[in-house]
Amino acid sequence: MAVHGLGSLVFWTSQLATCRAFYEALGFEFEDEEHEEGPLHFACEVGGVHFAIYEGPPGVAANKGQGASSLIGFKVDDVDAVFGRLCSFETEVLWEPRAAPWGRTAQLRDPDGRPVEIFQPR
Repeated sequence: MAVHGLGSLVFWTSQLATCRAFYEALGFEFEDEEHEEGPLHFACEVGGVHFAIYEGPPGVAANKGQGASSLIGFKVDDVDAVFGRLCSFETEVLWEPRAAPWGRTAQLRDPDGRPVEIFQPR
């Protein structure tokens, strides 16, 4: 058996409209989606991965580096421009845009506190 790639990325949030707007500012183009009698959620396909955001009860994201935590990274065309748009959400900045071995990068938290990296490959 082998893994052939990432198939889906699903987030739950108690701030559905704000979370959708944050990820749209990052560059995603969501559509309203509902499966049979399932809940309304927002979804899109990017790079062959199904990305969906569902509404859920309030919760707290684990701090980066702790057990049960995660970090998602998104490739973007212009780190500085995307970073500027995302900062309008008054989110916590983990680090401002800077050079890294893999390109230009920045990290911040999404509206639910999930750490998110944006990077512009070399």
